[in-house]
Amino acid sequence: MNRIRKQDAGFTMVELLIVISIMLILMLIAVPKYTIAIKNAREAVLREDLHIMRAAIDSYTMDKQKAPQSLDDLVQEGYLKTIPEDPLLAPKTLGRPIPAI
Repeated sequence: MNRIRKQDAGFTMVELLIVISIMLILMLIAVPKYTIAIKNAREAVLREDLHIMRAAIDSYTMDKQKAPQSLDDLVQEGYLKTIPEDPLLAPKTLGRPIPAI
């Protein structure tokens, strides 16, 4: 029967350090790319929401012969289902004044 010697069991400290350093290098590359992808996705959602709101404002203006006073007017008249959330800021800030600091 083969017995494992005490010094052969497990990994050495150098092997562990090499694996951990490789993982850290990969994380240093992957995390910034992930955050950039998330930011780009949020900006794409914002652009699409702005396009939809612009079309709703144009339709409202053509139908009523005046511009809406607020985004709530678009929701009340049925041009928008809800006021879209701004994906870059806190939820439910679009259409409401942002308090001054």
